[in-house]
Amino acid sequence: MKKLIVTFAVAVIAAGSAMAQISVGAGYLNSTVTRTVSDNNLDSSSDGFYVGADFSCPIVAGLSVDPGVYYGFLTREGEFLGMMTGTTQSHYLNIPVNLKYNFHALDFLDVFAFAGPRFNIGLSNTTTTQVLGIESRFDHYGEDGDLQRFDFALGVGIGFDLFQMVRVKFGYDWGLLDIDKNDSMKTSCSGWNIGAAFLF
Repeated sequence: MKKLIVTFAVAVIAAGSAMAQISVGAGYLNSTVTRTVSDNNLDSSSDGFYVGADFSCPIVAGLSVDPGVYYGFLTREGEFLGMMTGTTQSHYLNIPVNLKYNFHALDFLDVFAFAGPRFNIGLSNTTTTQVLGIESRFDHYGEDGDLQRFDFALGVGIGFDLFQMVRVKFGYDWGLLDIDKNDSMKTSCSGWNIGAAFLF
């Protein structure tokens, strides 16, 4: 009986893998960091790009689970610590796990919507400033840094596939965690993205 169950499980996994569709793409990122101190909000916006891949594992009748891994880069210039201007650059991994519903609209067009959690892991987040010609760098993830590396978000989005070859999608992610190490301040990250991908 155990051998039968194991054989069945392997067959299901193999069938799912055989039907899985891989998507490899890139796109534009916009992220808003909201810092809250004493009920006062200060927003700062960053621009950048993402690149990565996901794969679609069909469940039933247009419904699928789509996990993926993406690299993201964001940069902005602005005020740092309220005293000087600087350039902030961040690198991170974004791991989405989407539940997607796909609708076959026309022979060449599929329309879909998706939603699910995002697990963000910060790789690097630094601000470089210059005062009187002297350059200094602050590591936001360092021992004396102000931010946590891990963030958790909820994402939603829509998109379409053309000729089962090219995918265009738009998404928005809501940051759900306070990633600030300082108890007197709350920091959260949300943002939107738009991009294209090739389907294999």
